[in-house]
Amino acid sequence: MKTITLLFFGFFLTEIVAQNWEQVQSVPSPGRDDGAAFSINGFGYLVTGNHNGFSESNKLFKYKPISNSWEEGTSFPGEARQYAGSFVIDGKAYVFSGLSASGDVLNDVWEFNSATSDWKRLNDFPGHGRWSFFTFSTNEFGFLGAGITIAFGNISDCWKYNPKNDQWSPIKEYPEGNIREIVGFCLGDDCYAGTGLTYNPLSFSKKFYHYNVQEDSWSPIQDFPGAARSYAQAENIGNTAIVGGGWGNQNEYFRDAYSFSKNEGWRKIDDFPIQGWRGMSSFSVNNSAYFLTGLYENQTRTSDVMKYTFSDDPSAVIYPNPTSENSILYNSFGGLIEIFDFGGNLVEQLSPIDEGFHTLPKLSSGVYIVKVSNSKDQVLLKWIIL
Repeated sequence: MKTITLLFFGFFLTEIVAQNWEQVQSVPSPGRDDGAAFSINGFGYLVTGNHNGFSESNKLFKYKPISNSWEEGTSFPGEARQYAGSFVIDGKAYVFSGLSASGDVLNDVWEFNSATSDWKRLNDFPGHGRWSFFTFSTNEFGFLGAGITIAFGNISDCWKYNPKNDQWSPIKEYPEGNIREIVGFCLGDDCYAGTGLTYNPLSFSKKFYHYNVQEDSWSPIQDFPGAARSYAQAENIGNTAIVGGGWGNQNEYFRDAYSFSKNEGWRKIDDFPIQGWRGMSSFSVNNSAYFLTGLYENQTRTSDVMKYTFSDDPSAVIYPNPTSENSILYNSFGGLIEIFDFGGNLVEQLSPIDEGFHTLPKLSSGVYIVKVSNSKDQVLLKWIIL
């Protein structure tokens, strides 16, 4: 008899079905804001940032999601800084630019190889030194744009990085003009950037734009649905991104959050279960996004880590649930249906199905797990029969 343990159930029900925030293990370091975070091969990383001094800014911390624990890694060899940019391309992380503890604007670029835990300095970024710029990346290229400089104030130029030849090249300028504290993310090869602030006069934006990598062009999309803001944070999970937090024109610190996907556009999700929050970092592992560190509205720099997990594509639902009658399963991708009791024992295995609506077999009262899977996708659902 096929059996799946309760530990298996517990893990996947949390990882795939839950749709809320959960506080996980804090970073084992003083609270900081404006650090750089990224994920490689199922682990999250945090480095740089300001924590009332920069004594630990260069320490690298690695998060292990299965054990919900952190360990210290190989320190960043560059100058201590905040507002650094980061992205990951082909399994390697790149950390660059930012503002040093002494107020110098930095142009250096560093590559982190998680397999060897080594850092390597690369060619300097050739554009204006800046901080508070946006970044995003595809599987082939990294991008940065806008931000603020000492010499010119807010700027709008954007750049593409090619790791194959360690070269930066200019691309189309950001269409909102000279602006800083924008957020950016990519969903596959479709990239997006938005929000931010400008000066003279002080103005906060809720505009969002799509960047077409192949055509090197920007086009507007639906505005961000929350209040105009800067210092927000964005993180993508597969085909969906989460954007939340930030700082507004009445000195508000926001705690609202929204998801964005190409098919559904913007959708409100649960607020951060904490006070208003800005200057945080983020990474994603598996089907979860992690928002971490930053500055709370009480002006406390935090080491907190908040995890958001939700079902993206594929999706499935059982209704009515609970039920004393027959239930209908809807799934968006098709595959094999297996039904387990809550002890992990296989009760029913149905023939592979296509996407759509399907009647589940009538079983005795109890709690069951319905697994729908194919070669690419898998969803587990709790099913209660009264």
